[in-house]
Amino acid sequence: MASLVSGLDNIVMENNKNIGENSHAQHAWTHADFEHDLVQLYFQLVRIPKHDTEKIKNITKKYSLLVNNAVQNSNEMQINYCMSILFQTRDICGGKGEYALFYNLLAVWESTWEITQYKLSLPLKLCFTTENTDFDKPYGSWKDVKYIIDHWRQYYQTSRTGLVATWEQYPILSYIIKLSVKQFITDLDSKSPSLVTRWLPREKSSFGWQAQIFAELFSTYPKVESNVTWSNSQKKGMLRKYRKELGKINRRLQTIQINQAGKTWKNIDFGGHGTSLTLQRQKKAFLCEGTNKNAVEDPDRIACRSNYLQYLDDCRKGKKQMKSKRLSLGEMVKDAAKHFDTRGDNTLVDAINLAWRDHDKPSHLFKDCIAMLDTSASMTWENCPYYDAVGIALKIAECSTLGKRTLTFSSQPAWVNLEGRETLTDMLYEVVRSQVGMSTNIYKALNLIATACIEQDLSPSVVSNINLVILSDMQIDAADSDWNTLDQNIQQLFEEAGKKTSHATPYSSPTIIYWNMRNTNGFPCSTTRKNVIMVSGYSPDVLKSVFSKGPDALKDMKPWDALAITLGANRYSWFWS
Repeated sequence: MASLVSGLDNIVMENNKNIGENSHAQHAWTHADFEHDLVQLYFQLVRIPKHDTEKIKNITKKYSLLVNNAVQNSNEMQINYCMSILFQTRDICGGKGEYALFYNLLAVWESTWEITQYKLSLPLKLCFTTENTDFDKPYGSWKDVKYIIDHWRQYYQTSRTGLVATWEQYPILSYIIKLSVKQFITDLDSKSPSLVTRWLPREKSSFGWQAQIFAELFSTYPKVESNVTWSNSQKKGMLRKYRKELGKINRRLQTIQINQAGKTWKNIDFGGHGTSLTLQRQKKAFLCEGTNKNAVEDPDRIACRSNYLQYLDDCRKGKKQMKSKRLSLGEMVKDAAKHFDTRGDNTLVDAINLAWRDHDKPSHLFKDCIAMLDTSASMTWENCPYYDAVGIALKIAECSTLGKRTLTFSSQPAWVNLEGRETLTDMLYEVVRSQVGMSTNIYKALNLIATACIEQDLSPSVVSNINLVILSDMQIDAADSDWNTLDQNIQQLFEEAGKKTSHATPYSSPTIIYWNMRNTNGFPCSTTRKNVIMVSGYSPDVLKSVFSKGPDALKDMKPWDALAITLGANRYSWFWS
């Protein structure tokens, strides 16, 4: 009888559909069981514009329901998965690397802290420091601290002065602030201080209103004098001490920013103290081509330029490796797109291409994959996931044993051959030549693949070993067929194609990886179908654990199986027990 009930539940889920932005049928948000609900949430956990408060509230509410139900029912496994998806969302080393989404989801746990802190505090600490763990990289950064504080202010609709006076009333916020100050104090005598002092708020910055929190706690730590009213002179003294000690540690850190502020640009160690983001975003400044037009006459800046050119030359020759592992693919692609008119001998272009070359190449992934890249107009809306999708598609093309190619689709499909194109700018030029169109006609692209299978008379077993990675916002143009979803139409398309070969046998569709690039209100497939993976985000690393299982395992996977593997990886499950 249980199987009958399960079957009826599945039928209801299969038939619960709505209409997408381009009038195509899609699966709707539905409440079923925990696994189904978490898969749908994960698929839509994609960067949302700050101004779209309704979408942010909607996604946070759905997560809140999962968390609260798990906690109220004391369901340890559900609590584990809810925590894992939280930290996988933030993780900059293998996860989605999303900070704003993480702040919203983290606030959901505030009311559960008394019950969940024994477990939640462990991965929460790993957001900032790897102390007492087996990991070499945290999920996030000390930079998150001031943004989390500001998010709490907005989330609880309190004033700046109000939060300064009441921050201890929020247990998660209190934990993070105390952790930061503890690290600050530890760094005073450390030979290798952390970066916490680089990111703690300064009085004159946009986060300066938070400085009083840290100054007071720094002066009284480990005690928290919550009932004491400090005089203005005492507050000024605390801020002075706080500012002085921050400066001492920062000078020892030898960050690029310290050299810039101290007008010792010539001492910048590009291979040592520069971060990926700083090296990427300040290329023009290092080359004296930034906003300061007088830099070309400053001996200090000229020496910096010379050192930077030497660093690039060392990277070009393989003597050094360009720091780029923490860069997003989308940022590199967007940067490269600005320099099509200077594709020749240009230092900025060289820096971009070297960063791409030395970025992590997931060579063990995507071996039998074809990247289907949505280049339609909707991919340039909102957070413009177009550049991130292009970056992932190019990484897949570089790794695929099927050939260095990608299939773009918009109004018309384009089979883009990237053989012989070794640099990011050259590969991107070929993709852009396929031109962005207004519409999203994925079926022409799918028919192109099906026709090639027929013409080559491929066997069903060969077709079933292909992995189609659809990088899209899934807002497909309405098909001729009636109420079918994209996934149902793909199945029918390959079934018919197989019958037209000498094998006269319907093809099973390739493994389909639906990679969602934009937060919308629907889903291209059911969460219960085998041979389908539902993923989202802007990093190819999110599929690392899933693809490590091998091609045969992919054929039997349902969306929940893939998500369970992702969240069950040691990086996100080490705190479960």
